[in-house]
Amino acid sequence: MKVEKLVIGKTYYIPHGTWNYKKGVLIRILDDKKKVLLEGKGEKLFYCSINKLHTVPYKAVAGYKARERVKKQTKEMEKKKQTNQR
Repeated sequence: MKVEKLVIGKTYYIPHGTWNYKKGVLIRILDDKKKVLLEGKGEKLFYCSINKLHTVPYKAVAGYKARERVKKQTKEMEKKKQTNQR
């Protein structure tokens, strides 16, 4: 992902292993413009390369089956949010 397209405060996904991903909110782009600072679960901060950032979770995992699993999980989470809002 290009530095110009990054938005501070937006949620990004990065690969964590082969079939899993981490979710984090962008806090700051570092001076060298090759690393970013993200805030994960429990307000834990971690650094990440700009090349590993994705805007959707299924792009952060490798393999067809893993991508389908993540797509299914996100659809279920969206349905759950909609039912909770009603």
